[in-house]
Order: sequence, then C-alpha cells, then structure tokens
Amino acid sequence: MRGIVKSVDLEFSIVMPVKCEVDLLRRALPLCYRVSPEEVIVCLDDPPHEETVEQVKKIAEACGWADRTRILPVARNPEYSFHQAWVRREGFRRAKHDRILTVDVDLLINRNVIKAVSLVGRENIGLVSCATLHSIAGYLGLWRAMSLRFASYFSSPALTGLYAIWRPYWLDSEDQRVKLLENPKARAVKGSLVLIGEDAYLRNCMKTKHRCLHLRDLGAYCMRGDCNDDRHIQFELGRYYAERARSTEVVFVRALAFGRPHLLRGFIYQMHTRKKIPTPNPETYPY
Repeated sequence: MRGIVKSVDLEFSIVMPVKCEVDLLRRALPLCYRVSPEEVIVCLDDPPHEETVEQVKKIAEACGWADRTRILPVARNPEYSFHQAWVRREGFRRAKHDRILTVDVDLLINRNVIKAVSLVGRENIGLVSCATLHSIAGYLGLWRAMSLRFASYFSSPALTGLYAIWRPYWLDSEDQRVKLLENPKARAVKGSLVLIGEDAYLRNCMKTKHRCLHLRDLGAYCMRGDCNDDRHIQFELGRYYAERARSTEVVFVRALAFGRPHLLRGFIYQMHTRKKIPTPNPETYPY
C-alpha cells in the first residue's frame, strides 16, 4: 500500500450537507479548512436557511477560505425517498475534483482523513472510510470508547459515514435504486433495513466493481450521539440479529460493550415471537 500523500499534493473537494445546525457548523467547518481541500461545498436545502448561509460566509471569511467555499442550495427531488441521499449526491456531482471527502456537519475531523483521500483512485480503490468516535459524555462514553478501540484490534473495521470516494468509480457503480432508500432513523423502518443507509448502499454498489477500504485510523469525533442509541434502531437491530441466528452470548456482549440494552430486548423479543421482518443482508444489499 502506498504511503500517505500530503494534503498539499492532493486536489480534493469536501462535500458537507447541512440543514440548519448552526452551532455544529461553527465547530466543524473550520476543521475542514485545516486539511487543505481545494474547495468546500456546503450543501443546503433550497431555499436555504438564512442564518446558516450567513454563518458559512462568516466562518469562511474568518478562516481565509471565502474564495474556496461554495454554498450549494439543493431543491427536493421527488424521485428520492431519502432527501439526504439526494443532497449528498448532488454535491458529489457538482464538486470540482474527482477525489471527494464527504463530512457530516456533526464531525470534528482531523488530518487522518488525508490518508483516506490519498488512497481513492489508486489501485482500483473507490471508497475509503475512517473510524469515527461518538463523543458521549460520562462513564458510558468512556466505556464505549474503550470497547470500540479494543474491538478494532480483533475485528475488521466497519464502514462509517466519514469516507472519501473516487467519483468516476461512484458514477459507474451506483444504480438508480438508491432513490428507493428510506431514512434509517424513520420509525417505519424495520429489521436490517435500519443498517442500510445511503452510505452503506453506495459502498455495496461500489464494491461490485472496485475496492473499498475501512481504516482503523480515527478520522473524527462526532458531536452528537450515535443514531444506534435510538431505542427503535437498537430494538430492530436486535430483531435482525435474531433472524440471522446470532448467538445470545454475542448479542449480550455487543449490548454490554456499547451500552445498548434495547439491542438485547429486540433480540429476545424476536426469538420469542418470530414475527416476519424485512431482512436483506446489509453487506450485499441491493444485490
């Protein structure tokens, strides 16, 4: 594997979808500038939130990046069920460079992301993600951080929402069924469908033709709690694990390690009721 290319040698774009999270934006956007992209595209709903627009301009000016920061209003596309998937992909299409790092507004990124950016487009690598740590306060946050780092030494890293792509490989692999995706946080989503977000869909399409890597390097801290802390999502994941015949011991350890008791509750519920749930494999969906 080739070494890390310094950010000054790379031409890449950052795409950041934002709604109206002004407080998060104030902390996240300046860190995007520190990794020296050629441009930062802030994707907003159309019409955009006025205060968010003002803050983007203010931050960019203060950091000396006003000429390399673009505000991209994205109108709703009725063909897409999951609006965020459309917003992010429109940012991908409008980016100046083929190397693209996508950063959510709740992420505090560091220079480890340069490794991901430097790898895409080389040796048939189409997507590279970095590890992220959700900053949860108190003993639970400490326990979860220790468990995550410990587990990373014994199992392969998982896909995260912090990733770089090589645009030509994305364009030749992702199909139109991305338009059918639902927001995994929606209460109507059941079973393993809570695992199939827009990032998982993109990765699954990409890996049919190109290589996808998931690095152990910690690329960002998340300022919000993990969506998997949602009781509904924990419960549905537990049901999915029961359908996949995961052992009680494995699910118990996972629930304990990450402080997610409703995972175990969903597992026990499904083991007793055996109600039918949608269970496409997130590792192969949509294929």
